[in-house]
Amino acid sequence: KMLDVSHNRIKHINTSSFPKNIETLLLNNNQIEEIAPETFAGKENLVKVVLYGNHLRRLEMPSLALTLVPDTRTMPEFYIGDNLIHCDCSMEWLQRINELSYLRQYPQVKDLDSVMCTMEHERGELVRPLTEMKASEFLCKYESHCFATCHCCDFDACDCKMTCPDRCSCYHDTAWESNIVDCGSAGLTTIPSKIPMDATDIYLDGNNFGQLESHVFIGKKKLKSLYLNNSHIDELNNKTFGG
Repeated sequence: KMLDVSHNRIKHINTSSFPKNIETLLLNNNQIEEIAPETFAGKENLVKVVLYGNHLRRLEMPSLALTLVPDTRTMPEFYIGDNLIHCDCSMEWLQRINELSYLRQYPQVKDLDSVMCTMEHERGELVRPLTEMKASEFLCKYESHCFATCHCCDFDACDCKMTCPDRCSCYHDTAWESNIVDCGSAGLTTIPSKIPMDATDIYLDGNNFGQLESHVFIGKKKLKSLYLNNSHIDELNNKTFGG
């Protein structure tokens, strides 16, 4: 039982869009932007779903969830290539979906290597293959964050509270192992005083600092990369990078 609705103008699909006994769904080359949670649940005869060439920017895990597939059946095959996915921190699971076969509740995505990503933090390549992304590159923007284990969240002087400085953009990965603070080309004349202590990558390039004071980066124990290029620095004080 096959349903071919390819090359139409479909924008949204949900569980009531298809009969329960469907086996093959051809949905390619539409304008699909949204797949509702459990759209494919209850379709126990499902063998193949073709979704390439649509307008999918985000996918939630429940959108591709299946009713438990018996061990006697092959996992359904999905095709989602030629969709430009926005790969923020909520999309890391998609890269690993084919490793979830043991759960028997998610399809095998056969063209994962042709899925392309746009990046939340747009330094460097703006579009990259999903399969080449590192876990630390699936980023989400944040303004302020304080972990439950931090006991000074209500106070201004709190090293474990992370607040993005004015005129900067801040990003984190799922595990908060990447914590990027981007203050590049922000018209700054001094280093922001409240750069999050857990910052791993700090971009301060393209500003107009002139002189850097002592200890401006003190306490940044997780810092891996610091960019100060093209910031018109002509004087470093002792222990500028100390701490």
